Amino acid sequence: MQGPWKAGVPSQGYQLPLTPAQLYRAGIEATNAFCRKTFGKTFDRLAEPQRQDVLLGLASGKLEFDNGLSVRVFWGTVYQTVMEGMFSDPIYGGNRDKAGWKLIGFPGAIAVHREHVEKYKDKKFPADNPLGIADMS
Repeated sequence: MQGPWKAGVPSQGYQLPLTPAQLYRAGIEATNAFCRKTFGKTFDRLAEPQRQDVLLGLASGKLEFDNGLSVRVFWGTVYQTVMEGMFSDPIYGGNRDKAGWKLIGFPGAIAVHREHVEKYKDKKFPADNPLGIADMS
């Protein structure tokens, strides 16, 4: 948490003087500042097509924040957090009703499915009811 803060390469991971919470706050404020400047209102007040445009701008890195924060770093952090929440074991607070697992056909805690490896080799595994950590306790 001490400088100098030089731009790192992707393999170095997170390289900012901000905590993750500070990064989120700065990124949300910068996104809202962009939206106010462009559309006259904050992101949460935008119509759906405008929200899509902003999200695509964030994802592609085509937006620039006036506060100097890297759009790519902010979006990368948001994206990673959403993926972790969507596909983590529900015991950690995300992936409610295992919706993320069901979406991709993931069977859940893989150790309990080892006996099915040969049976379902080259076939879709029927993951209608994936198992999480809490299901095995």
